[in-house]
Amino acid sequence: MDPIFSNKKSVELPPKLLNIYIITSKSEGRTRNDVRVTIQSGERYGKNNEMSCFSAKAWSIPCFRSILYSFANGRTTMSEDSINSPSENAAGIREFAQSDNQDDFVAAVRLATSRILTSLHVEEERLEEILEEIEKNSFYEDIKNSWEDLEPEERNRKWRQQLEHIVRTVYEARPYCLRCGDCCSRVSPSLHPEDLGLLKDGILRHSDLYAIRKGEPVLNNITGNLDTLSEELIKIKETPENQQCCFYDTSAKSCRIYERRPLQCRTQECWNPQALEELWSREKLTRRYFLKDDPELRELLEVHEQRCSTEKLDSAIKKFWESGETSLLDPVVEMLSQDLIIRNFFTERLRHGAEELDFLLGRPLAKVVEAYKLKVEKDDNGTYHLVQNE
Repeated sequence: MDPIFSNKKSVELPPKLLNIYIITSKSEGRTRNDVRVTIQSGERYGKNNEMSCFSAKAWSIPCFRSILYSFANGRTTMSEDSINSPSENAAGIREFAQSDNQDDFVAAVRLATSRILTSLHVEEERLEEILEEIEKNSFYEDIKNSWEDLEPEERNRKWRQQLEHIVRTVYEARPYCLRCGDCCSRVSPSLHPEDLGLLKDGILRHSDLYAIRKGEPVLNNITGNLDTLSEELIKIKETPENQQCCFYDTSAKSCRIYERRPLQCRTQECWNPQALEELWSREKLTRRYFLKDDPELRELLEVHEQRCSTEKLDSAIKKFWESGETSLLDPVVEMLSQDLIIRNFFTERLRHGAEELDFLLGRPLAKVVEAYKLKVEKDDNGTYHLVQNE
């Protein structure tokens, strides 16, 4: 039996009849159409375009960039143990850096260097040595001497440049892998055509992978904001409890397929981001590489793309959050229904394992909508409802 979205009206959705229901909305305490989604004044699908915690992470961004962004923006939302962590003092560092006092600039450099040392697992005892290296650079002297005369916008720009120099200097203090596990425990790699051999040799299976379709909302690892993916990606699955790569062995701090790890993992050097950044600009592995010899399956996936369009989903949900008009969610509910029907068809008729569907069809739309502060709930009668994700 196909999953049902219940409602007061019925909609014909080939190949079967489904009942469609949209649950709800309150605005400023007033219930409209018995809808239960609460729409708060001024709040859309994400404050400041922030991403829901359920959203996919698209990129294995070099640690260098993440560290730099975290300290430059005073972020304190990441775990203290992660190489991404800006540390508990990141916001305080930024306050120092925004001061027009030269002594505050000097203090900010010292504090930032100390905390970056900790984040990058470099011995604190090396602080004075590394500070000396930073301070003898002419760029540091130029900023320090002109600091009090800079306009706020220019001061902020110079501070970011100074931070980049600090991070580079600290990385140069240990240009090798410490096996800290940070790069493996925070995100999984995307695949490239060079990784096809891993699937042919059975190192990776379709059930180990998932697709993020073009147009899906994804988490930008650097900014933490909602971005729309400009091209399809195939990624290794993450563990549901902590989002680390499923091949990472936490207890041993090692990779279970290290000798045959993907190209992105072989290229990763957290102290030298250039190689991975160049790799990211190259062609990615997509589902079409696997479907070119299977026209029937390719046709079915094209039907899924048409009925469950990420572009239409994105447009409909954004219009809903902008206007609060619940009828704008009708196409979203229809796409959710279609996605469930097609997934059932793949498992029941085509005999594909359920663990393969995230690769063949991409992430379920029920997961994708969580990025927009919505979620799908199933009641005791087996009926699915679309509600706001508080």
